[in-house]
Amino acid sequence: MSVPQHKAPTLRHVAHASQVSESTVSKIVNGTKRFSPEVERRVHEAIAELGYTANPHARSVITGKSRAIGVVVADILNPHFALLVKGINSVARTRGYTVLLTDSEESAEIESELLRELIPRVDGLIVATRLSQSAIEQFSKLRPLALTSRPSGVEHVPTFGADGRLAGQIIGQYLVQSGHRRVSYLHLRQGSEERLHGLRAAFAGTGVSLTVHLSGEPNIEGGVNAAGALLLGTERPDAVVAYNDLMALGLMAEAQKYGFNVPADLSVIGVDDIPYAALTSPPLTTVQLHSRQEGAHAAESLLNRIEGLEVPAYLPLHPQLILRGSSRVRVPESPGTPSGSSVTSQ
Repeated sequence: MSVPQHKAPTLRHVAHASQVSESTVSKIVNGTKRFSPEVERRVHEAIAELGYTANPHARSVITGKSRAIGVVVADILNPHFALLVKGINSVARTRGYTVLLTDSEESAEIESELLRELIPRVDGLIVATRLSQSAIEQFSKLRPLALTSRPSGVEHVPTFGADGRLAGQIIGQYLVQSGHRRVSYLHLRQGSEERLHGLRAAFAGTGVSLTVHLSGEPNIEGGVNAAGALLLGTERPDAVVAYNDLMALGLMAEAQKYGFNVPADLSVIGVDDIPYAALTSPPLTTVQLHSRQEGAHAAESLLNRIEGLEVPAYLPLHPQLILRGSSRVRVPESPGTPSGSSVTSQ
């Protein structure tokens, strides 16, 4: 049977060309049943010759699977999330899944709305979440769920990414060893607690003072807007640690406008090691969280769970301190490096 001109080939055309039933073609295309090598060969040859492409919607009706996963990120303009999605997409594409990407604009309310819209259309979800623990538990009952960046607090919902507490501890230990005595942390209102706990643990018993400044904006504007309150008071810090690189870059640029020299007057440290961090003046000291690998690990685990495969034990990514020009040693360094850490100078 030839395919009429300007008409897309159908299951019927493939079945006729390969001399099998339409039901057999459907089962081979959707992977719901195996046939003899000869039958499968004829069907695949006919598909290639005719240029047949399965209709994803029809396939989902037959199998009950969409072959799609939903991904909700907090801010797609943040390079950390762009790299995260790169990692997710590379794994999903290799395994025959489509990624439906949405941006929650750093809002737990918008995130909930997006999840409700995605759930009927996907087989599972990866969320860089601002949701409460109760909301996470609720959504995880509807679809397999994997989180990135912060602990889920729900036993059957895995979280992927570097250890936030260890990242804070590595930064804190470096600041102690390099002679900083007055440190401010630019803290996100939600999702930043682990890094703060790590800083506090590192400073315990050292005599280093830590002040916390809240920001609702984990972006460049958040760092710019916080700079005045952080730097123009009577107790100016000698180091500022920001929740992420974007906040650090905004704060550093504004500090220089006020006339501060970074790092002579003030060390600035971020978290994420986004690509821009090495290109600023001075280049930003930061902690590498391996964003792309984080996305890939989350996708592998989620797809294994969706497909009923064994889910391997999760091995957390190890944060790495990247020393650049935005921080300096204020006294001779103590021997050794922060315990449990990896330090690179660039």
